[in-house]
Amino acid sequence: MRLCIFTENYLKGGLDTFIINLINNMSDEVAITLACNKNHKNINHIQEKSKDEMKYFLYQYFTNTVVSYYYKQNNIRSFAFLLRLIEYLLRYTIFTPYYLLSLTLYFRKYNYDALLIVNGGYPGGVLARLAAIAFRLSGNKGKCVLNIHNDIAVPNKLIYFYDLIIDKLISHSVDLLVFPSKNCETTKSQRYFLSKIPSNVIFNGIDLIKLDKSYNEELYKKNLIMIGTYEKRKGHIHLFESVKLIIDKHPDLELYIYGEGKAEEKDSIVKKIKELNLENKIHLMGYSTNIRKHLAEASILVMPSQELESFGLVIIEAMSVGTPVVCTNVGGMVEVLDGSGSGLIVDKDSKLELANAIDKILSDST
Repeated sequence: MRLCIFTENYLKGGLDTFIINLINNMSDEVAITLACNKNHKNINHIQEKSKDEMKYFLYQYFTNTVVSYYYKQNNIRSFAFLLRLIEYLLRYTIFTPYYLLSLTLYFRKYNYDALLIVNGGYPGGVLARLAAIAFRLSGNKGKCVLNIHNDIAVPNKLIYFYDLIIDKLISHSVDLLVFPSKNCETTKSQRYFLSKIPSNVIFNGIDLIKLDKSYNEELYKKNLIMIGTYEKRKGHIHLFESVKLIIDKHPDLELYIYGEGKAEEKDSIVKKIKELNLENKIHLMGYSTNIRKHLAEASILVMPSQELESFGLVIIEAMSVGTPVVCTNVGGMVEVLDGSGSGLIVDKDSKLELANAIDKILSDST
């Protein structure tokens, strides 16, 4: 069987881990081609960690170039925004037909037995959506599965009719929607045509590896860890303010943040850390390819997400190395953690409740 896994991604994160795990646990009888935008920051890591016999289609379109450029900017964001606005306007006129034609010719040439589209959210990347339609336009009758890893958004009013047409075409192109949690699956009702597509829930999985957590228990017993891209929905500032509430009780507490994101998001986080006088307590570590080790070295994984958290892959990574978890009651995280005995779930709106949960675990471990 020849399978094409199609994705469009610009930031390093959990989606890359999912794709690597998926590829490496696929049967050897499946010949896999990963189609990914060439300028994805983590493509080299994916290639390094995936099976040697993998094939790759690293595509590069104007949309990919502009979006990638937009995410990188620090000092000329106004120009980056203008460039993205131009791309946005052209995307819905000239570019969509061109992308569809190009992808249709690609799928006609290679004639895969099945297509799996891995999308961070929906609508997500424009190429990922068009790939499903192009797969059918190529005349291919194979299975087409759309794997959506975050909540489906309400259609944008500015491009409502464009989205409506694309959704309708996707409803005739995709055989099955796959979601990582029941909560995420419920959001398909946000889009009329997507709600008509059969769907299933398959929880994310990880490779189990052995890590010795006991060797550094004393060294790391007051270290908190948060893993997530710099986005407002991830709740970085919410966590910082909660830490501020308990720092006097736990003066040796340290918080390590792993992840990356847009420059303006990071700037707001750095500014808040300074406002709270926590520069010596909160450490921005950037993206890491060795997250499991960092989790094993932490006393608590904190997931303070405020919205759009469909699963939380890092939660089960923390479970696998015996690190307790504190998370907010957002999205699919509740399904993952509730009843597991591996941590505490708190109200997403309560900084005090989050602080108390962290304090409880830290106090119980001393």
